[in-house]
Amino acid sequence: MHYSSSSSDGSSRSGSPDTRATTPPASSECCNSHFPASYIRILASLPSSSTLEALFEKHASCGRLGLVIDDDAQFANDVGQKEWTKVADPVEHCVSKSYTPIGSQPILTTDSIQAGHLRLFSLASLRSVLSIALSAHSTLHVLEKPAFSYLPLTYITAHSFAPSTDGKSGNIPSIDEWKTLWANWDLITLKMIPPSMLHQKPIDLRHKCLFYIGHIPTFLDMLISKSIGGEATEPKWFWKIFERGIDPHVDDPNHCHVHLPPPSS
Repeated sequence: MHYSSSSSDGSSRSGSPDTRATTPPASSECCNSHFPASYIRILASLPSSSTLEALFEKHASCGRLGLVIDDDAQFANDVGQKEWTKVADPVEHCVSKSYTPIGSQPILTTDSIQAGHLRLFSLASLRSVLSIALSAHSTLHVLEKPAFSYLPLTYITAHSFAPSTDGKSGNIPSIDEWKTLWANWDLITLKMIPPSMLHQKPIDLRHKCLFYIGHIPTFLDMLISKSIGGEATEPKWFWKIFERGIDPHVDDPNHCHVHLPPPSS
């Protein structure tokens, strides 16, 4: 099975209200295919996450990069006769813009080796959108950098939740973690919901998106206040609007939960 090469979109690791990730213009020719225009091939052991991130920034085209992980020693001997160019910086690897992958079916199962690859990509703030077994010794990963990413749980547990004496670790999010969470929320609220729905007034009873954008943080505020005390967070009148839960039959008062009437506007 042959796979042609081209590329698609990508963006920065995290964002904030002032640095939200954007998508490259759809008119870019290299963004019309699922495959990248640039490929690299690792000849030695896997690089560190920081090195892989540097390789992506250096060689990615239209936000995507093809990474061939290979333990075939013969390839290193034949590299000069193929469409690959050997590069030594920041680690020894080969680069190609004319490589056409020839492989079998995409990899659907994850063994310990593939799991190690995916963990490395995650630590480098990258993700594999497609994995293909090229041979018994070679695997192609099509990598891209998402708008935001979360580190593997094993890394978070070992670093963020570890007890410390300086008060800078544990379950208190860092500024960067807040920015990542904010970018996540921006993606949901500003990109997944059409603008016409986002600015709809009054909010329709069945407008799940807008209702739960208000309901989730307000309900959390109510639970925190009931647990540790204190008043409602401003605007306090949000409690009266968004304390309403999910009713089994919204049109039948006999089956609705007890709560204040829904707002008319």
